[in-house]
Amino acid sequence: MNRTFDIFCNHCGSKVIVKPFEVKVVCQNCRTYLQIEETETTISTLVIDELTFLELNDSLVVKGRSSQNEIQFYKEELINLEGNWEIELETYKIKNGKKRILPRRNQSMVFLFIAIGMSLVGIYSGLFSKNNNWILLIIGPVWLYTSSREFHKFRTFKEAEEDYLNEKERLENEIQLLKNNM
Repeated sequence: MNRTFDIFCNHCGSKVIVKPFEVKVVCQNCRTYLQIEETETTISTLVIDELTFLELNDSLVVKGRSSQNEIQFYKEELINLEGNWEIELETYKIKNGKKRILPRRNQSMVFLFIAIGMSLVGIYSGLFSKNNNWILLIIGPVWLYTSSREFHKFRTFKEAEEDYLNEKERLENEIQLLKNNM
């Protein structure tokens, strides 16, 4: 989760996006150097000159003043992400006998095609055959519905898993980058 705070530039009034723990920023509109001032209730900017901006930048790198806070912040975000993923993972599980498992693509695809075949055979035999295979007309669509739900659940699980892995990698990279800069 990348939380940002929207603040307005003191010079031109345009919106400036400030990330957590950032103490300096450059306005994208007018290229004014800004220092972030934070109290318990507000976050504001102060216009500074380029020399002060560069000195502030050097002091942050040398002292690592906010790096420890940022590392701790990203570690907490990573722990929260992993905890939330474990909870979300349970929502994707499907019932398989007495236990719940994650949906499987190959099995749901096979059942989906079998259900389509059963439905088509049931329709064909109902329309053109003297043998009335009404059981296929009932079972085919029901199986088709359940198989398509499982396949849809598999796809949404894979999308969520990809989002989780990308966010986890981003947070781990941020932590590593901050550690390397210390």
